Order: sequence, then C-alpha cells, then structure tokens
Amino acid sequence: MKCILFRISQESHAKKSTHKLFSLAPLFLVALIPLNLVSLIAHAAPPNTKLDTHQEFFTHTNITDETSAHNFLISHAQRYQLTAPETLKFSEQQPSLYSRHYRFQQTYNDLPVDRAEIIVSVDAKTNTVIRVYNNTQILLATPSNGAVKPPVIGTQVALQNIWQHQLAGSVLRSKPRARLVYAEASGQLRLVYRINLITNRQPGNWEYTVDAHSGELLSIERLDTPAFMPDDFQRQLNPAELKKNHNPQSYQSALAALNNKNQQRKKIAAENSTATNEARTNGTALLFDPDPITALQKIELSINSPLEDFTAAYVERPLRDITLAEGIYQLRGPWVTIEDNESPETVPSTTTDGNWRAKRNESAFQDVMAYFHLDQSQRYIQSLGFTQATGIQYAPISVDAQGAFGVHNAFYNSFDNAISFGVATGCPAMAEDADVILHEYGHAIHFSINPGWYGGDTGAMGEGFADYWSASYNLTTTNGAIFYPERMGNWIAFNSCWPDGRLLTRTDTRHLKGKTYQAHEKVGDHYSDELWSAPLYNSLRELMKKGIAREEVDRLILEAHFGLGSDVTMEEMAKAIVLSAQQLHPQGPHADVFRRSFIAQDILPGSLTLDNPQLFGTQGNDIIQPGTNLGAQMLVRNNSALKITDIKTEISSTTPGITVDNNEPATLVVDAESSTTINPRITLTANTPCGSALELQAKLNYIDPYTLQQKTSTHSFNYLIGQPVVTRTETKPNLKIPATSSEIVTSELAIQGLQVNAKYFKLHLDMRIPLFSTPTIILQSPTGTRIALTSLPFWESQINGSAPGDFGFNEMFVPLNGETPNGIWKLEIKQPSSNAAAGLLKSWGITTLTNAD
Repeated sequence: MKCILFRISQESHAKKSTHKLFSLAPLFLVALIPLNLVSLIAHAAPPNTKLDTHQEFFTHTNITDETSAHNFLISHAQRYQLTAPETLKFSEQQPSLYSRHYRFQQTYNDLPVDRAEIIVSVDAKTNTVIRVYNNTQILLATPSNGAVKPPVIGTQVALQNIWQHQLAGSVLRSKPRARLVYAEASGQLRLVYRINLITNRQPGNWEYTVDAHSGELLSIERLDTPAFMPDDFQRQLNPAELKKNHNPQSYQSALAALNNKNQQRKKIAAENSTATNEARTNGTALLFDPDPITALQKIELSINSPLEDFTAAYVERPLRDITLAEGIYQLRGPWVTIEDNESPETVPSTTTDGNWRAKRNESAFQDVMAYFHLDQSQRYIQSLGFTQATGIQYAPISVDAQGAFGVHNAFYNSFDNAISFGVATGCPAMAEDADVILHEYGHAIHFSINPGWYGGDTGAMGEGFADYWSASYNLTTTNGAIFYPERMGNWIAFNSCWPDGRLLTRTDTRHLKGKTYQAHEKVGDHYSDELWSAPLYNSLRELMKKGIAREEVDRLILEAHFGLGSDVTMEEMAKAIVLSAQQLHPQGPHADVFRRSFIAQDILPGSLTLDNPQLFGTQGNDIIQPGTNLGAQMLVRNNSALKITDIKTEISSTTPGITVDNNEPATLVVDAESSTTINPRITLTANTPCGSALELQAKLNYIDPYTLQQKTSTHSFNYLIGQPVVTRTETKPNLKIPATSSEIVTSELAIQGLQVNAKYFKLHLDMRIPLFSTPTIILQSPTGTRIALTSLPFWESQINGSAPGDFGFNEMFVPLNGETPNGIWKLEIKQPSSNAAAGLLKSWGITTLTNAD
C-alpha cells in the first residue's frame, strides 16, 4: 500500500510553495559516523575527538623523555592521523603537579603550522600516558620539494603595511609581535604573518593576518574579551574598510617613539634603584572584601548611596611585599605591579607610611583593591602546590586600576600580560569589586597554563571559568556563601550600568551538539559563559557539602588545564576535568560529581549511549512505506574510559502495526571508548497510515563502570512514514532597518495548521545590510522561545539564505521541538551600537513539515 497525499491548507495571505525532501533520517538526530570508521577493536579505533583518554590503550606505555614520547606518536601515527609524523618538532616539556606534558609543534616546510600541536600527557609517578591532545592539521598540500616559491616579504614590510592603515595619531603601547607561520585556509596551508598590535586608538589586542607573499591583509581579529560584552564591541574588522584610515606616520617612527619611552622608563627605574636601595616590605589598606553589597547584605546599595552607608564594609587587609624606595611605599610586588598603561592617565598611588586609607571613588582605593586581591589569589595558587616550574602566572602582572579608556568594563591582555579596569561616570569602578578583579585573573591563569587558549569553545569556557574563579573565593568571604553567592559582580552588575549580569547557577542550560560557543554569547535566555560556569560551580558546592575542601576542587580544575592546546571544546575540557579528578582522588567522589554535573547539562554523554540508527530496506532515499521490512544498525557507544560488560539490550516500538525482532546476543561487551552494533529487524503492516510516526525505543541495561550501580539508558527515535512534504510560508515586508541601535526592528509572520519538526524546520532570510559589525537577529516562536542566528557572513552587503545551512548550526531549532507553530512568529533585528549601517529586510519565511505521501 502506498501512502495518499493529504495536505493541510495554508493561510490565504502566505505564499504557497510546497517542496519535497528526497532524504529521510531520524528526527532531531545528528549525522551518523560512517560505519567503515567503526571498529570493534578498541585499540585500533582512532579517538572520536581531539582528546584521547583511552586508559586501556595507554596501559602498557612508558614515557620518560621527549624521545620516547615522540616514538610513541610515530608508533601510533595512524591512530592520530599523523600523515607526516616527521614534521612534529618537540617544543617543550611542561610539568604540572601530577603529570608531565610533552608538546610537539607541527611544522610545514620547517615553519610552524599555527595552533597545530599534539601533546602527550604522562603520569609523573608511573610514566604511563594518561591522555593525548591532538590539534594537528591533516596536511592537504605537499612540500614543494625544490620548486620555485614566491618571495616572502620581510617582517618590517608587513608591519608597515598594517601601520599605514591605523588611525592617525596612533601610538604603540608595546612592541608588536610578528610570527611567520602556516595557517589553514580552505583546505590548504597558506604562509602568513600573524602580527599582534596594540595602540591607543584601537583598544584591545588585535591580531592581523598578512599574506607573506603578497602582503595582502587577510583578516583582523580581536583576541581579548571584556568582562561583559558592550553593544559596540567588535571581534573582527573588515580589512577593506580599515584601509580607508590612512596613517601618515611611518611604523619606524612609531617604534622609535616607543623605544624612547621605554628607555626613559628604564633610566628612571635605574636611577631610583641606584639612589634608594629598594626593599620589599608590608603595608596595610582599607578594602572591600569582596564588595559592599555582599559584606553588608544590602542589595539596595548604589553609587548614589551616602558615603557613610559604606563605612561598615571597609576592612583592613595586609599589603604584602610592596616596594619601599626613598621613604615612598609603592604598589609594586613580586606578583602584581600597579601601573598607568591606558587612558585616562592616573599616576599610581603611593604613601609615606605604607598605609592606604582611601575610600571608594578614589583611585588609591581602586589601586589597593587590585593589588591585594590579585596578590592574594596568586599566593593561594601557590598554596595549592603550583610554584616554580609548575607555577601559574608565576611573575608580576601589570595592572591599571583606572584604565580601559574610561569605559565601564575590564580587560585582560595576554600579549602584555596586563589587566585594565575601567572607571566610568555614573557607574561603580570595576576595581571596587573583587569578583571582577579575580575574573580577569582567571583569564591570566588560562593563558599562563595554555598560551594557545583560542578557538573551539575557549571563549565561553574562558569567561565561565573566570566567573567560577571569583565565585570560589567569594565563598570564603563574609556573607559570600549566603548572600546572592550565585551572582557575578554584586557591586558592579545587576544595575543600570550592567543590567543583565551573570549567574553561576544556570544548571537549566543545555549544551547543543555541533554548536561552537563564543564568549558572552546570548543563547536563548542565558549566556554561553553560564553554560560552563554552572557545572563547575555546582560541582564545587556539592563537593563542599560532602566535606571536600574547596582547595581540592580548585586544584584539580587547574591541573586539568595542563596539556591542552587550541580549539578545545566543552566536551573535551569536561573529560579532562573528570580524568584529573580520577587521577588526583581515585577513591573520592570528585570525578563522579563532576561527571554527573556535565552529563546533566548535555556537555558529556552518559557512560553508555546509542547513536542514530541506520536503516536498510527502505524505498530509495530512506523513504519508509507501509508493508515493508526494515533492517537497522545501531551503534552502542561506550563513552567511559573503562570496559562495560553484561549489557542487555531491548528494542521495541509503541506504534500500532509495528513489530521489532531483537536479533542480539543475551549480553554485549564494549571496550573503553569503543563501540559495537546491534541489528534489530522492523516490520510495518500494510495499513500503517502515512504521515504517522514510526517510534522506536531502545533500552540499554548495564552496570555503570564508575559508580558500579545498575543503570538504564533509554533512547527514542522517530521516523516519518511516507515521503515528507514541507511547506514554506513567507512574508515580504521590505522593512527599512535604520542605522541605530536604539530601535529594534520587528517583523511578524502568522502561521496556522502546520507542524514544527526540527529536522525539516528552516528559517529563510533575505536582507541587504553591510555586516561590518553584525546585528543581532532573533527568531521568536508563538510560545516565546527565542533563537539567535549565528555564523552570519561578514563584510557582505546581503544575507540571503537559510538556517541551518547557509548560517547557524545543524541542531539550532531543536528547542522548538514539541511546540505548536500556530500563531505569530517574530523576527527581531537589533543593530550594534557602533558601525551600524542602514539596511533592508526584503523577505523572510519559515519552512515546516506539512505531511507525507
């Protein structure tokens, strides 16, 4: 029996356009891993991610130095897809508390491939490999072997090309760094200069990529991130647009001016050193610890409150190892140096007795807040064992407590290892809140451990960890554990200056597979940062309730960050944390608590999962018709680092007229981080109606290898019976988009009688607008679910395509699953605060599943 087409009527005003899809797969599922890559022999199977934690595979390894580490990689070149292992060059052995990490840089034509390395981490006691992080590129081009190469421009030429595009009046804040590297682009390796440039006219640490042969400016990206994202923040600049800014000054003269300034600083420092016999000593200061709102438990405090309302919030704290020179006490110590690096120009405060008694709103108060909290945090890290060779930020960090060009924000610059805190009119000074101070130090911690902390989900994880680092300390302060402990920045946020703020308790957030998480990205009703801070903070609180010291938790999280490179994802970082918990506390609850927290938010899968089935016996293009017999191949995946035995499987269907035969052995065994298949048979009766759903349920009963408890992993799969029919409903508002951020442009689309099905749901968009700084575009369903568009094209005059597909990611519309589509859909467009350009929303529409025939 073949299905009969049944169509649902559309709204009269909508454009009617019916399209048929010619492929059918399980609803709401990600693409299958090709079966020819699946092996039942765990030792032969390559890792599924960049991070290999296969403990059984590593059992008999013995790595004692870089030579044995390199030999290990050569021996397992196929496992790690090292097409040319001889191009790996040993770069360093990085020690941590419990491990040694052998880092190998990938090269091409004897030059480094940017951010491409493989790291072998070894247990320091047993010399056994515990994990391998592989971020090497599979080389898609071959060395030229003597062929004529285009000439390479010099470093000075590349720098001059960049400098002439800077704004007039630009001054170098520090000496630029230039690296000649290969970078992957469109499947090929391209020789480029990566140049980091910091000036007074373009705040931030900007990385310019220049073609090393032609001198063409390829891309401009800002590497640092503010404590919170202002509307006018720009992550990327359009090279073509930047060329309009002509700088008459030469790079050589700008560098000479910087060198002269640095020489003057050295001369003054040398004169002071010779004349004064500098010494380290201690002082005292009045501080907030952590902030006035928390200390006093007064949520109503604001910058307009009388100064006497803050009196009880001040506490005296020691200033350790500050500098005494010629009777003047200066806030320069072994771990923190207070300096004036950015505008507004403010001379660092000093005293003649070593005691600071300034109050809020005074620069001297902000200076000692920054010095004390950063110095104390470094000493805390050392108390955890990270000193000398394993030290983290084991050197002075430069801090401007009245910098950030006078905006209400704070920044960490990894290039200069410097923090700047803003002081803006009408807002609390950023350095008056310990949360913000320690948040910025969290970024310094990341880059000290892993200088390649870029790409992947490092943006969101960097912010989430930084929030966690401040929250962990907050729990030790007066009222910090009881008065809004979930808030990041009680004093500087949740007000008119930063109304949203961030929370550390958003355990309701869920990780979406296939999505990359940037810093401060709005994802639905939460920030990407909160997705990462929540499982860390939740685990900390749960472990502390079990009597585990905060120090143990912080130590294992820091340890987990060693031995990683660029492009780390949340899943990989979560696996590293769980593995470190097992390594440091094999008998404790640490690993289980973290694992459960990550699983609860879909960052990690459960120990045993079932991948999407692959069907056989369908009518071409996976069209399921009544009266057919189907075969299915389901991949049972062991996500743990331990073997799982005695797995019992049960496949069934709740759909009337469907029978399932389980052709499986009584029990299955799956090795660590490996998989096997089950192959049920499915029969549909001839009278199964088209348009209905074939629903399969799979149960996996097993003993969890970590908890040794009985568990049942349940999975549901839904298939449409019949060939899908989809309908596109659209509107053509030809709506003008003004060049201002003060107005949110909204367009509405009414839909009736359709079905929301995330597999077939698409958003179509046709806009004309220069995207020098991307607008925020949000689709809101009739029930209020809001989904932001991502991966919009840069520097183009139009957005004309569909999501997912042309922009967005594959599972972006899964949150709509189960909602009724009937009602008013809204498209919202909000321009950025700067570089907004007028545009036009020509048309937009939605494709949904109508039925099947």
